[in-house]
Amino acid sequence: MEFCKSWKTRTAEELKAQVAESTHHGDYAFKSIEEVRLQMQTTIDLQAKEVAALRSDKAELLKKILAQDKDMVAMVEEAKTAAAEIRALQDQLREYPQIKEAAEEAEHLRGELETARSQVRTLRERLLESYDQGEQATKDAVKHAWESHMSEYDLGWFQRRMEHSAAVLAAERLGQPPPEFVSSDDEDDAAAP
Repeated sequence: MEFCKSWKTRTAEELKAQVAESTHHGDYAFKSIEEVRLQMQTTIDLQAKEVAALRSDKAELLKKILAQDKDMVAMVEEAKTAAAEIRALQDQLREYPQIKEAAEEAEHLRGELETARSQVRTLRERLLESYDQGEQATKDAVKHAWESHMSEYDLGWFQRRMEHSAAVLAAERLGQPPPEFVSSDDEDDAAAP
């Protein structure tokens, strides 16, 4: 009988120790998972801020391109005026041979104008190319970060959210009302991270 009591007591103590150890391991595992989740959330928050800053820069670049478009329109108007002046000078040259020198100067100005137009076209193409490259680099960086840390969630939802945030920033800078976020028919915002 004494042996049974002793065995029962030892068994109860062993079970109690095993339960305590299991509880300790469970607490440690939960704490580790929570730390990893917090690190991933911090990484995602940082990436989201970087993407928002890049989107904001994109809006600024668009604003600059629009300003340059206005400048180009003004240059075209100046070119039209210069062309009209050149035609007038050429007409005068036909009538008065003594102003041949002024006509040659007008031709020289026309050449400079064409050079300036060419430079403006090249600059605009470079700006648009730089804009496209920057946008693609942003998308690649977000996709890489997302796939590294949040592969179980839908990247498309996140990208639509970021595009909406950029559109809101651009609208605010232009003094327009912000657009609404419209989710796709098959997604549920509540399921998003």
